[in-house]
Amino acid sequence: MSNPAVQADLEAAERVHNEIVEWLLGDAVLGAPLHEVEAEHGRRGLELLRRLFQAHIRARGNGKGGPALLV
Repeated sequence: MSNPAVQADLEAAERVHNEIVEWLLGDAVLGAPLHEVEAEHGRRGLELLRRLFQAHIRARGNGKGGPALLV
């Protein structure tokens, strides 16, 4: 990837992913009620997806505006 901003976004996503894995396998979470783990997993997972989507948007660039709409 030649775009440093996209690379930074992907590295941030990788850090979030690694944090999720470490958190899920941690002793505190292994003994926590499943509904609490599921709720937190959802929150952390959304953050990971947000960062990946940000990298995607940035990689697309500004793109072409396309033809104008005549009204």
